[in-house]
Amino acid sequence: MKKELENFKVILESSGVHSALKFLNNRTPHRYTGIYKYDGATLRNIVLYDSYDQELQKGEDTPISATYCSLVLKEQKLEITDASEDNSVKGKIRLWSTMYDDFGNRILAS
Repeated sequence: MKKELENFKVILESSGVHSALKFLNNRTPHRYTGIYKYDGATLRNIVLYDSYDQELQKGEDTPISATYCSLVLKEQKLEITDASEDNSVKGKIRLWSTMYDDFGNRILAS
């Protein structure tokens, strides 16, 4: 783990935050890795890495109630291994006319 942290630090300092997020994302099966900021009822995207669109560097701001991050605010500790199968989170995210993925990024507008 120490070697990986050193690699992360080198990438962050030499190539910037987006490249550092790519490094982190490559260690997971997830599409997105991002940095977000809580701002009242909105989750603001600061920087985003999308493994399907590597040129994209910023996602959309999202109502917190439409994200799993809202559950972290309520629960303070949360582990979701598969949101599609986890009954403890079903029905806890407010439905909007726009659909959002697990990280609050818009994926479908109705």
